[in-house]
Amino acid sequence: MRFVYCASCISYILDDWTGVDVDKAADYIYRSQSYDGGIGQGPGLESHGGSTYCAVASLVLMDRLYTTFSSVELDRIRQWCIMRQQNGFQGRPMKPVDTCYSFWVGATLKV
Repeated sequence: MRFVYCASCISYILDDWTGVDVDKAADYIYRSQSYDGGIGQGPGLESHGGSTYCAVASLVLMDRLYTTFSSVELDRIRQWCIMRQQNGFQGRPMKPVDTCYSFWVGATLKV
């Protein structure tokens, strides 16, 4: 997911998407949403705050967020992010909080 995000950032900055198959990238992101609503590094993998941000931000840069995920699926992503807040933010369920996830999870909610 990090590489999808890097490619999306570069393509967006250059305003040149010829190096990215946007349809396949969006499908990969869609298939990476986990049963709990968050997004993993790939299909079937555990949800993670960093990969959830990379996925959502990539779709925003591609202008594909609202065509890739339904409003129900977007609500599940929001709920997953909100549930990561404890006395800070955790990157995954049942893990200790870490200040870096204030950015990853908080920024996902913002975009």
